Amino acid sequence: MSHEIHPINDPTIMNNLTSENTALGNAAVSAKPSARDNQKKTEVSVSLSQPLKRPVTEEHDVAVLSAQAAAAPVVIVVGNRTAQQDRVELAKEEMMRALQAADLSVKPFLLHRELKAARAELSKAPGSETAQLKVSKLAGELQKIGQGKYAQTTKTIHTFATAVVNYLECEADESVKAACLADSVKKIEMLMCGPDNLYKGIPNKTPDIPRFADASMSAQARLEQLEMHMREKISKMDGDQAQRIKKVEGTPVLVNLLNRTSVAATRFPEDAVFFFNEDGMIIDGIGLRQDADFNQASLDKVMEKALTVCGACVVRPERTEAGEMIALPDRPNFKMSRPVIARRIDQTFGKVPSDLVVGSMFDLANDAFAVFFREDGTLIMDHGTELPKPVDIVRLRKAGVGPEGGGFHRFIDETIVGMAIVMKKYTPDGKPLQIRGTNGLIAKEVVEVVGNVPSRMVLSPTGQSQEVPLVKPGTSYGNLLKTFRERNKLMHQQRKNAT
Repeated sequence: MSHEIHPINDPTIMNNLTSENTALGNAAVSAKPSARDNQKKTEVSVSLSQPLKRPVTEEHDVAVLSAQAAAAPVVIVVGNRTAQQDRVELAKEEMMRALQAADLSVKPFLLHRELKAARAELSKAPGSETAQLKVSKLAGELQKIGQGKYAQTTKTIHTFATAVVNYLECEADESVKAACLADSVKKIEMLMCGPDNLYKGIPNKTPDIPRFADASMSAQARLEQLEMHMREKISKMDGDQAQRIKKVEGTPVLVNLLNRTSVAATRFPEDAVFFFNEDGMIIDGIGLRQDADFNQASLDKVMEKALTVCGACVVRPERTEAGEMIALPDRPNFKMSRPVIARRIDQTFGKVPSDLVVGSMFDLANDAFAVFFREDGTLIMDHGTELPKPVDIVRLRKAGVGPEGGGFHRFIDETIVGMAIVMKKYTPDGKPLQIRGTNGLIAKEVVEVVGNVPSRMVLSPTGQSQEVPLVKPGTSYGNLLKTFRERNKLMHQQRKNAT
């Protein structure tokens, strides 16, 4: 018989999830002979970037391997161990790491539910300082960690389930396996209580499953049921996501954005040459030694072998007086695998985009993002906010068009006709330029406009009317926001009055 969990009681789940973590670790530790403790021990660094034994989808495996690669190598103290014992330890470490990731993914959902209950309590007692303090505390915590992501959370819980399967296949001690299996099933069930409707099946395809297994189902059967249920949901979500992306990635403006990010500029050394085709798109690059030179004759040799190359841009890193390269500060929402070095355009040859000016910052590799305009002249903004719905060019370059990269699925219902590329402004020494009178806000400006952007008619000094674009290279990001917030509201009101 299935058991229902009422939202008002769900905050207790969060405490249970935390307290149960140690149970899994204890259950996965076998009671080995004490003689092992007397053996001479050495420290070895073990790589944990091995694929799971039960791969599900390509996207799932990539997510798992990326998460593992980001983690530091784990140092395990071992004696004279067999290969099988090493596999067991490796599988156990993988399982515990997957559990930690699943806990973090579920936490926003539980906090949101607890915040909802706290607000209900506050509405019953509006003057209660205790209730108000609780709401403020929970709201602050949720804002700090961000909203939960349903698909990503489903995948992290499934990753934990597959890691459990992998560990159980390696462990030879039956008593340890039984304890770990029981605790793992309970843990997975509690994790799945976080996101709403995770127990629901796929309409017209798979059935719902109970929140908790009844006594007639074995722990092994329940683990297989949970793993299969999440695998099918992930496959459906990935398929739907791919279809949504396919519908929009052919949009000319987005194709333009993809073309310029097809070559990862960050993978080249800081001293580099980038080559452009007839349309001004970056198509390849080469690294340069710090003391090496590149000139028109060098470009001519390249053009003889690569007919699509029409121009080149030489970039050099910013350096201190002592000769050390200057790194741009990491952005809090997306960490690079290595520091991003500030680079300036040193030379250009042949045909290159007009915005690539010698002496200016090289913006194709660093903190640029794109905002988009509709055919009706409005700026595409996130729902419920007054901020644009952007595409982070660095993330797009590193992770592609999916939700962890460009997030092209967000534009499924939009008619994109224009794009403005925005970048941070920098001081001559390569540091981000802060806006005076603000609490550390960084100045940003439009560095390029692509496609059709809104314009307005103005009178020239001679009395003739002319069309002036509302956004162009050099427009500050602040002015862009102010202009289009007002414009979007005005056009929305006009459509509302017309209906």
